[in-house]
Amino acid sequence: MVESMKLSLKYIKKFSTRTFAISLSIILSMLLIVGVGILSQSAKVLEVEYLKYDNGNFHVVYSEINKKQLEEIRNTEGIKNIAVKSFYDGFNYNDILFISLNCVDENYLPINNSKIIKGRLPKNENEIALETWVISNLGIKPDLNQTIDVKLENRNERRQYKLVGIIEDIVRNKTAGVTEGIVGRSSEETNTNGLKAYVEFNENVNIMNSINNLSKKIGLDKDHIYKNKMLIDVLNQTGKIDRNMLFFSVLVSFVSAIVIYSIFNISMYQRIKDYGIIRAIGGTKAQIFKLILSELLIISSASIPIGILVGILSAKGLSSIFGKLFTEFEISNLKIIIPKEIILLAVVLVLILIIIISAWISSRVLKISPVEAISKNFKSNKKSTKSIFSVNVLSKFISFNKILSFKNIERDKKGALITVLSMTMGSILFMVSSYYGNIQQQQINEKLKIGKMYDDYKLVTNGNLDMNAGLSKDEVKKLKNLEGVREVVPYKTLYGRIFLDKDIIYQNFIEFLRDMNRKEEGAMIFIKKDEKSSKMVMVSTLWGLNDESLKNLDSKLLEGNVDLTKMKKKPVAILCTPFKGNRKIIDANVGDTIRVSFRKDGEPVKGFWTMEDEGEYVEQEFLIGGIITYDDFPTSDDYYSAYGLGADMIVSENIFDKLSGFKPYRIITVNKEKGYDNRRLEKKIISIARQGKGVTVRDFTTQRKEMNKYGETKMTFLYVISLVLFIISMFNIINNISYSLISRTGEFGMIRAVGLTNKEFRQMIRTEGILYGMVSSIFSLIIGISIEHRLYEYYIWSIENPRFILQWKTYILVVCVNILIGLLSTYFPSRKIKNMSIVESINSLK
Repeated sequence: MVESMKLSLKYIKKFSTRTFAISLSIILSMLLIVGVGILSQSAKVLEVEYLKYDNGNFHVVYSEINKKQLEEIRNTEGIKNIAVKSFYDGFNYNDILFISLNCVDENYLPINNSKIIKGRLPKNENEIALETWVISNLGIKPDLNQTIDVKLENRNERRQYKLVGIIEDIVRNKTAGVTEGIVGRSSEETNTNGLKAYVEFNENVNIMNSINNLSKKIGLDKDHIYKNKMLIDVLNQTGKIDRNMLFFSVLVSFVSAIVIYSIFNISMYQRIKDYGIIRAIGGTKAQIFKLILSELLIISSASIPIGILVGILSAKGLSSIFGKLFTEFEISNLKIIIPKEIILLAVVLVLILIIIISAWISSRVLKISPVEAISKNFKSNKKSTKSIFSVNVLSKFISFNKILSFKNIERDKKGALITVLSMTMGSILFMVSSYYGNIQQQQINEKLKIGKMYDDYKLVTNGNLDMNAGLSKDEVKKLKNLEGVREVVPYKTLYGRIFLDKDIIYQNFIEFLRDMNRKEEGAMIFIKKDEKSSKMVMVSTLWGLNDESLKNLDSKLLEGNVDLTKMKKKPVAILCTPFKGNRKIIDANVGDTIRVSFRKDGEPVKGFWTMEDEGEYVEQEFLIGGIITYDDFPTSDDYYSAYGLGADMIVSENIFDKLSGFKPYRIITVNKEKGYDNRRLEKKIISIARQGKGVTVRDFTTQRKEMNKYGETKMTFLYVISLVLFIISMFNIINNISYSLISRTGEFGMIRAVGLTNKEFRQMIRTEGILYGMVSSIFSLIIGISIEHRLYEYYIWSIENPRFILQWKTYILVVCVNILIGLLSTYFPSRKIKNMSIVESINSLK
């Protein structure tokens, strides 16, 4: 092996151009795998951080457990943190908010990604702590030790609470409009049943298995288990080499193997005489293999560390550059994770491909006898009688020097195939990574849709109040006139019921709503069978929108259109339906009629929520003029058919007023001018909201900023991945084609010797490069679009109203770049060959 190493070092020095080309290919492969691996893992860690910010650090919540079950949870191994909460009572504060009072332990706020920002947690029964947004809506100052006088609903008694703690807003509560207060409780009132446990497992365990095992251990059914599934799914992919990364790495290694093999294969023929002499003097098959392997290992030993280092530096450097170009936040927020597993994978794959290439090359060497190798008389005597490109046909359309390009490609079919294959694979990697980025952008937009985080502020009327509660037209006008307000969009809402044939409702959705129909007395019923008509009756909110809001919906409609003239004069409505995986949950069509009913007095009386109330109901049939998905509708009602748990109808404000007679606006969204202080504007908005009845205000500017920051950072990582793929693939391909052309210097010298001018020579080489680019582009587009469609099918269920979008700009870029690469990779070698004398070129054959 030592002798092989010495001889290998001589070859490395002698064939320096070839050595550099192979080394560059290995460096680029390592750079690609390490760089993309670092960026993809960094993006996953970023997503984990965002999901924890948005929904808390816990992995599961066990509800309605007793003290014994809680102790079993505490004694379970693999748990990092446990928080406990129990319901105490609640109070309705001046018809503005119903605040649920809960007792919690010291872990509750941290596990929900919150903390006490002023004061402390309550200890005694007359103490309370509230979130800042709740304090703002109560209309009290954020000062400690003030007294809040309330009437407890269940205990039916008045209680004075001292405010001892101010809590940083719990994002999940604020987004959903959940208002809670934390209170202390005396030992006599301690409840050991009806507890809720928030559990965070150690992230090195199988979280889903741990949840299921613990659920069985404490004997809890699925109705009392909430899994933080989005967080768990992302955690399962973090710090591990997932299937996609493994496939990508193997694909990159394959492309690199093609390039290295192509270069080494040319080199093999250049020194076949040496191999013949070694075998003639007694060299064995194993020695030939060791010679080739040791040569590649020496090159790799220098190239791999460089590739790893450049991969890490590229990931960090390009992320910072793109962060400055495309984001508005501090670059320090871009956290780069360097996973050891990815680096190890890259090294192992490169070593494996080197062993395979060595075995492959040595097997080709051994097929040639020593005598043929020494005399270099080893080419097959069989000549193909078939020609792909007919000179007679081609001469009718193109010049002779361009015909030579076609014949060169035809003569060296294997070399041409390897070149086209490497260009195609590089293009496909870029196309697929770009399309994956597009899907990720859709998923980021999906998060915005689900949370309805489109606006800076949202004003919502207490759903337990009658439909006359809300803000008047004059109060909405005051909002519009506030300094710092850019846009105000008011909505009228009316709680009702919709009657649908069972066969047009997706069966799984019916079962889902039936599961949501809680068994507790007085809890809300979302769907049931109407005994009179045999139809299914579901919860439905009737929305009244002004002309401008209706116009803005037109481009978002799944079917139909917004005809303002008809909608202002006749009962024409837009159906708002949940939609998942290319399926309308309510399979109604434009032109169908749907019946809706609502209480004439607008009172959500006892029995209304369970569809058991008595009273006068108004019924109205609406003609469907358009259909929109729930996620594409710009806002939501937080109390009734919220989160797509029903089917809503959207009508013009004119028709709404005629049918119902209710004038107030119950939901209003507000957007501020850029740069205006959100806290200052929030106080002004709350002062107007308090002039109405039962209206709360939520400031989403911080949450939107965090979500945008997350989205921009994630897309930055994806942009960098695409850029790295693009640059490295381009260099790898140029490296391959350039070396292939340089190795044919002698052949080109002979062509020039028979009369080809320098200009004609350049045209011949240039045409060959363009042909490589065009053929590669055709294969790239066919295969790339097919893979993109498979990706689309894989992610279709995670996106509301998914659409397969052809990325024409990317496809045009791929075609242009492939042709440009073909030209660039031929330009420099052609100049080098052209500057050599014909005799010098021909002598290179020896």
